[in-house]
Amino acid sequence: HCLVPHEQHLWKIGGLYCNMSNGGQCEMSASTYVLTDGRWQEGPSLMQERYAHACATTPSAIYEGKELLVVAGGIVSWWNSASVEIHLEGSYKFTPGPPLPHPLVEPAMVSLPTSLLISGGGYYLDEATNNPNSYTFSANLWEWVCNAQQCLWEERRQKMASGRKYHAMLLIPDEFTDCK
Repeated sequence: HCLVPHEQHLWKIGGLYCNMSNGGQCEMSASTYVLTDGRWQEGPSLMQERYAHACATTPSAIYEGKELLVVAGGIVSWWNSASVEIHLEGSYKFTPGPPLPHPLVEPAMVSLPTSLLISGGGYYLDEATNNPNSYTFSANLWEWVCNAQQCLWEERRQKMASGRKYHAMLLIPDEFTDCK
């Protein structure tokens, strides 16, 4: 699952649930839960069950600055996914968003003042067969960029030193760095 602040509440989105008393049987979830007044309440369901995904929020130029919750990548239908779902502030459902350039499993995503960044994640170079010898880890950074008509993912020129998954991503304020 992922946790993200949205609409002035904490949202828990999707995930994988394994029942150890039932031989470890696992199920993916499309459920969302919203922490309201100290209690978890069911929120709108994702369009697809998923886990090992990333999520973050950003204001949207398309929707007059309303906040979008973006859920991207992961495992959907037990397969690596490039799919993206968005939830518009005040809406009661998730809708499809622009897909990632390729599937990303266990990526990390962070909110920027007017966009999002997603990084890392694993994927198969040979998606048709999921050949284990073709599994790789992405070092790319992709930015969610919106104009008045559409949102899309643009590859950033910066890259991580090495590809990875299961990592954290954090926006560090300029005053905490001495980068020139």
